[in-house]
Amino acid sequence: MNRRFQTNDEMYFTMIYGVVNVRSGLLRLSQAGHPGPALQRPGADVRILGAGGVPIGMLPAVEYEQLEVMLQRGDRLFLYSDGVTECTNSCSVPFHEKRLIECLKRCESASLAETLASVERDLRAWNGNAEFTDDVSLLALEY
Repeated sequence: MNRRFQTNDEMYFTMIYGVVNVRSGLLRLSQAGHPGPALQRPGADVRILGAGGVPIGMLPAVEYEQLEVMLQRGDRLFLYSDGVTECTNSCSVPFHEKRLIECLKRCESASLAETLASVERDLRAWNGNAEFTDDVSLLALEY
């Protein structure tokens, strides 16, 4: 895919691609400049998976690593765009991964829908309920 999207106009995009074996819990994913997903295990710290990688179309000879994680019953995985962590407040301070992780920790016992609503509320409060300047997307799954 990276070779297919090489251009001379400095265009690129980020992506994350993953496959979950729903029987075994094996998650395989690869990142291309996309923020690492947050893994939340019941009773454990939320951790960010992966290192991001190089966006698609940026460099012609890039190898993308595959990350493997065994999901356990009750694990939650949150995939989000950089618009979440880069959302700024009135002083141009970004929301950052740290605040996202704090919100996820606070909502550990809440339903997935309630957790997503809480992240949205925190983001809107952070940016003063103004329009988001970048895409803000969040996808969550619970194993």
